[in-house]
Amino acid sequence: MRNIATIIVTSSNDLFYTRQCLKSIRRHTNFPYEVIVVDNGSTDGTLQYLQTLDLVRVIANKENLYAAKAARQGIEASCDSAYVLLLDSDVVVFKDGWLTDMIGQLESDEKIGAVGPKYAALFYEEDEAAAKLKEYVLDKRWLENLIGPNDISQEELLSLLTQKPPHPYGPSFNELCGWAQLYKREVIEKIGVPITDDAFFEMFFWDSEYSMRALVFGYRLENSPVVNGRNPKLHHFGGRSRLFYKNPLEYIKRVEEDKQFIRKRRCMSLLLDINRASRSINS
Repeated sequence: MRNIATIIVTSSNDLFYTRQCLKSIRRHTNFPYEVIVVDNGSTDGTLQYLQTLDLVRVIANKENLYAAKAARQGIEASCDSAYVLLLDSDVVVFKDGWLTDMIGQLESDEKIGAVGPKYAALFYEEDEAAAKLKEYVLDKRWLENLIGPNDISQEELLSLLTQKPPHPYGPSFNELCGWAQLYKREVIEKIGVPITDDAFFEMFFWDSEYSMRALVFGYRLENSPVVNGRNPKLHHFGGRSRLFYKNPLEYIKRVEEDKQFIRKRRCMSLLLDINRASRSINS
């Protein structure tokens, strides 16, 4: 197994964000890595742009297969890397060391199976989609597909999947959000690949269901300060690909706003780095 991270990026008609994402990875990543981009039927020039890049493996789908299937394709193509990061294309990296920090947290305890942004879908019982997720994972067949025949009761499984962290704002929790999930390879080998034979999970909570599988095998999920801390190194714009399809004019407006945001954040990060370096020299 190679001591590198495979970064799997899913894109679909979001050329501006995909370009910013890949450029920022290249600019701020010092841990050995490879990039696989799964493009879901883009018609805005994204695929043509990807095909001009060196050191980026591209999986081109003729139509939008949605996030879960794209993640599965990327995982199946990653093979022998020690770590797998599932990353949305509308994520931009602003600071060096982001991946090294995430891997350091992941390796700080053998019981940590994955790190990333926290989620709590199972607690939102009034939400129809969340209720369906809960029904799905509490079905006896879900657990049997993971570990085989067992005598774990539905109550015991629910307790496992919804156990409270040791502290109200502690690092451990029950579900990961899909925009920046980092897994150990050994965990991937146990939990398999995302569900792709259920239309519900094409759009809703596939990331929650996928990460919760790690809990069944005794691993913990941890919030990463890199993505959710007071001084995060990543920013997730969120929902930009969906917006492209739903409201193209609003999408164009958001792109212009996000360009300004990126410029300001980069300037701010640069000034902070200069300030830290100056204090270090003077101390």
